[in-house]
Amino acid sequence: MAQSLRRHPGKGRAILPLPKGRILTPLKGRETLPLPTTVKLQTPRFSIMNSVGAGSSCPVQHCRLSSTTRLPMRKLLQLIDPRQFEISLSYLATYLGITQDCILRFEQWANVLFVHRKDRGGQFISYRNLIQWLEACVQAIRTCESHQALKELGQLLKTELQRFTYAPDAIAYLRRLWQQRKAQLDLDLNLRSFYTPIPISNP
Repeated sequence: MAQSLRRHPGKGRAILPLPKGRILTPLKGRETLPLPTTVKLQTPRFSIMNSVGAGSSCPVQHCRLSSTTRLPMRKLLQLIDPRQFEISLSYLATYLGITQDCILRFEQWANVLFVHRKDRGGQFISYRNLIQWLEACVQAIRTCESHQALKELGQLLKTELQRFTYAPDAIAYLRRLWQQRKAQLDLDLNLRSFYTPIPISNP
């Protein structure tokens, strides 16, 4: 289901591709690991890069998936829901390396971003090309409220990383963040156990 154009470059926090060497720290006010500056998938099968000028066409090469692979991917898309990404017109224009007036409109579909351009018609962009995708994965890990939810999310991300070959720094970052969240849940569980009084049975 397509959504209408979101033209709000001044709304919220603009998320632009960062120059090499810069570190992005999402969710201001919370201590955490810094996000990698790029989300890059390795060649030869896939190539996704979050950098200015990238994305002239959707570089993700889709292959035929088994039903056991498609189901976790659908669950991850439902959990993250890229249609809710706050993608500004200025960010998209910078990402594509064009001016804002070259973009007639863009539609956030369930699985892909569709851009209507003056100069070349329609263009598809994979959400995985965008920094918002990695930030959404980060947010999903941080908001897991139980060990079971974190375990299920870990399995979904594992399938995602098997389907797409992310850059090593992005993989390492997500793994460390997952372990960090698990340690926090372990601590919370231990504290609850420690402060829960044990009833004393009468003889």
